[in-house]
Amino acid sequence: MNAPRMASLRDALSSVVPRASWMLGGLAHRVGWAGVAGLCLLVAGCAGLLYSAVWLESAVDLERAALVDASRQAKARPAAPTEVRQPPTVRLDQFYAEFPAMQEIPASIRKVLEIATAQGMSLEQGQYRLAGDPGSPLMRYHLTLPVRGSYRNLRAFIEQSLAELPPLALDSVEFRRDAVGTTELESVVEFSLYVHSR
Repeated sequence: MNAPRMASLRDALSSVVPRASWMLGGLAHRVGWAGVAGLCLLVAGCAGLLYSAVWLESAVDLERAALVDASRQAKARPAAPTEVRQPPTVRLDQFYAEFPAMQEIPASIRKVLEIATAQGMSLEQGQYRLAGDPGSPLMRYHLTLPVRGSYRNLRAFIEQSLAELPPLALDSVEFRRDAVGTTELESVVEFSLYVHSR
């Protein structure tokens, strides 16, 4: 810049600064310093509002672009095959088919007895009986097993039996200890084995 322009700019600034301070002082005299502070806060609030409006507008534009991309991708994907809903009677038949047939009762009892032996339980004579309505698709085979062993072994026996035989349900457990210091329990475990009657 050349020197005369700098000088005129310097003169203009030197006259603006005193004039602005004189106006600010006059304004402060009229409305007080609290009014000036309020006016400054009002100006700052308007500036913040303008800034946030610009920022929100750019954020909305980004979200719109992402939504357009997502809708394009969704249209480009092949449609998922719709699941064919079967009638309730078919689904009910499939449910009952998951249970073992009555002919499988001896194998299931053998499996329970093998688990008891593997878990260190000694078995006495058990009681077995079939229960249920003759017309019902499910029958209940009730097992009452008197067993002896530690609490830990008893619990492991029950847990493993239920885990390995899903149609087996625990009805009750009774146990007693002969003396306070012994670890062996006399227990009666009652299971129900649900079987398909057809």
